[in-house]
Amino acid sequence: IVDDMEAAVTDLPWYNEVSSYEGRPTKGAAMGLLARAYLFRAGYSLHQNGKMERPDNYLEYYKKVKEICAELINSHRHSLNVSYEKVFKNVCESVMEPSEVMYEVQFYNPSGENDHSSKIGSYNSPEINRNSSYGLGNSFIKTTHFAYDFYEAGDIRRETAIATFKIDANDKVIEIPRNESYTWAPGKWRRNWIPGPPKDLENMDINFILLRYSDVLLMYAEAVNEVDGQLDQLGIDCLNQVRRRGYAPNTANSEIDFAIADFPDQKSVRDYLFVERARELCFEGFRRYDLIRWNKLADTLDDFATKFNAAVADGTLKSYVWAAGKYFEAGKHELYPIPAYEIRETKGSLVQNPK
Repeated sequence: IVDDMEAAVTDLPWYNEVSSYEGRPTKGAAMGLLARAYLFRAGYSLHQNGKMERPDNYLEYYKKVKEICAELINSHRHSLNVSYEKVFKNVCESVMEPSEVMYEVQFYNPSGENDHSSKIGSYNSPEINRNSSYGLGNSFIKTTHFAYDFYEAGDIRRETAIATFKIDANDKVIEIPRNESYTWAPGKWRRNWIPGPPKDLENMDINFILLRYSDVLLMYAEAVNEVDGQLDQLGIDCLNQVRRRGYAPNTANSEIDFAIADFPDQKSVRDYLFVERARELCFEGFRRYDLIRWNKLADTLDDFATKFNAAVADGTLKSYVWAAGKYFEAGKHELYPIPAYEIRETKGSLVQNPK
């Protein structure tokens, strides 16, 4: 992966150096994905001995993340959209915005048939009745008020990220009560944001976002904290760029901005990023892997299960069983199983993951 990405960084142009971008891979995207690879290499993973371990030289990988992200940031080739909501509306409207959305896996079918179509915006959307004018929102992915409450008062990202409503057959928006928040859904991709009538009841052309610039900013802050034991001024600037957009001003604001003194030690930065990466990047497909590389997946699921079950017991939530909290096994489910077919065909040279 590193060899591939390093070659790509050398060979690819910046997105604004080509006359027609059209979603092609770019130098910035390759740099961001290379930094991500090093970030995960620096983290924990489940080994065949059944233990979560990280490399002894993990700081060398964090140094690579710091260097790559600093170069990317200081190139000033990329920037955040001033509107968090617009980032995702653009994706739903098939508007390319490579300054922030640095790489997208693309989907398109002119007639809406299955080949090359996307289920994003239905599978992971607010629930929408199949008889609405928007098309069907299956809403198979759900969240709860616990994720909603990650956001502080005034953080406008919350209303984009989490849909507390569903849409009926008459296109009416119906609010879902808090005691049924286990039916709230991701709100970043919505059929009702797609312009024009649906080409198909379920299929769409919404791309999958593989990398956003805000992730690069947060990766730098994490890496410099791990390498130096604290944030530097660029790290604070990175956090403030992401934070300012969440509170709308997008300019320096003493009531919102952090200073280095706000993070007295390494742990305080880690604790902030644990929540901030969830607020900024939720439902984009990386949370589980962040928790694994931090060696926090088991503890986080246990903590959530305790909160969830307590909310059911005291009536905050109606009766409901949260499957992940019930079935997750530490030291096993951090990895997917190797298919039995693969083990059989290799005559046992592949060994099943811990179980």
